[in-house]
Amino acid sequence: MFNKAFIVRDAIKNNTDLEDWLVCLRKKAIEYKNSQVAQITKADYDRYYIEGDRLIGESKYFDRRGRLSTYALMVFIYREEEYIKYLEDIINIICDEFTWVLPAHLPQNGDTEIIDLFAAETGGALSEIKYLLGDELSDGVKERIHCEVQKRIINNYTKDGAYYGWFKAVHNWASVCSASSAITCLYEGNDEEKECAIKTTTEIMNNFLSGFSNDGICMEGYSYWKYGFGFFLTYADMIYDVTDGEIDYFSNEIVHRCAQFANNGVIRDGTPVSFSDAYLEEGISMGYEYYLSAKYDDITVSGGEWESYDSDPCYRWFKLVRTFVWVTY
Repeated sequence: MFNKAFIVRDAIKNNTDLEDWLVCLRKKAIEYKNSQVAQITKADYDRYYIEGDRLIGESKYFDRRGRLSTYALMVFIYREEEYIKYLEDIINIICDEFTWVLPAHLPQNGDTEIIDLFAAETGGALSEIKYLLGDELSDGVKERIHCEVQKRIINNYTKDGAYYGWFKAVHNWASVCSASSAITCLYEGNDEEKECAIKTTTEIMNNFLSGFSNDGICMEGYSYWKYGFGFFLTYADMIYDVTDGEIDYFSNEIVHRCAQFANNGVIRDGTPVSFSDAYLEEGISMGYEYYLSAKYDDITVSGGEWESYDSDPCYRWFKLVRTFVWVTY
């Protein structure tokens, strides 16, 4: 599992490379605790189909995920008991949501328990937060997490005949959805569910990797390299540890070439090469550079313009916590 996090837990807050991130983390925590959690309504979802407006519902959705990640990190890094209450409150609020799927991804047939990018990410975040915080969370909250991820993610990912269009995708949906779902199963599933998840994810990740050119260029641009390949790294790191190295994606040369895009995808002190979905001001992923430079001798920590803690409006848990851990480890 993600045991590296426990090894460096107490060192993170003293890491000078993370000083800006730590300042922003605390600032966001104070901002969140002094504001109200917005209510998400069915009307917010209907608005997308009626008016084409996805932003109102999404802004409320991602505000909640920002609170989840930020409160959990305050508890994990600083062990501040004050934030346990806020964390448990937002966990229960998220578990109460009628769907974890975004308005723009929810089918009109009313199937609220499909697995899209953000349902999968939510399940993975809740499962890992439960694992990392352990008995710092109450038994009732831990049981609530287990029941919800079992119903919404594990059952749907491992049931007989399970299939979503992203199973065959060669872009970020394949890696993000399968990595998040598989990690949820590894944390919260039984042995049979874990075995099924690993088998399914192996096939999906092979499809994902086939979407890269032989030189490792991500045709979706640097932004989606960080997103899609970043989730692939998260899974590859975990499955290597879980299987004691039996599943080793890092020995695959195409993975090595894809990893080199950490350096090859940026120019001029960290400006991303501007094509596809890359944009000039997004910043470099500090966590991925640190991690990959430790894996491969020909990848370096560039020291360019790092992205900030709050640069991702979705506040994705896996990336945030791994930046703190991988930069420190």
